[in-house]
Amino acid sequence: MTWKRLERIIESSRIKIAGTRSNIGIEAKNGSIKYIYCHWDGYVNGVGATLLKYYKDPKKIKELIALGDISSLGKEIGKKQDFENPKDDWTLAYGRDRGEKGTKAKSTKNRNSVFQEEYAYIYVEAEKRWIYTEGGDWKDLKTKKSIVGNGPSIHVKIELDGKKKADGVFTSRDELDVWLDREFR
Repeated sequence: MTWKRLERIIESSRIKIAGTRSNIGIEAKNGSIKYIYCHWDGYVNGVGATLLKYYKDPKKIKELIALGDISSLGKEIGKKQDFENPKDDWTLAYGRDRGEKGTKAKSTKNRNSVFQEEYAYIYVEAEKRWIYTEGGDWKDLKTKKSIVGNGPSIHVKIELDGKKKADGVFTSRDELDVWLDREFR
């Protein structure tokens, strides 16, 4: 019901749902970093929680980075799929799944170069841990455990005519329903 309501609101107006962009990288023991862009759900409860729970093995993280830029991060890397009809829980990649060029991982030796979007995440191989930033200092992703531990969530940003209308993170459909009632009566 909630998702259908949200779809009707979007279809009946000029609402734009904006992605929360992030970069995801891996820092090798020699300090070199390879990273990719991720368009959707870059906030800590989204990409951050998925990385913590499903991307603990450096081999799997390297496979993710090898995909190049992605639209969305799934629990699994998956295989080639239809970009317009993606499989649940599979990562959706611009190059592999839509055939785009110029989506390969970028390289740097400077952690702050990875922060070009709203969030950045780096797996530090030498320390076997994820770190992240929203700008400013890099933090241990585990320090957000109380937030990440709340389970699945959806981050909704709605703009009307280019102006920010509403922004929220919801952990249940009931929360989203209440918010939709308040914002779009």
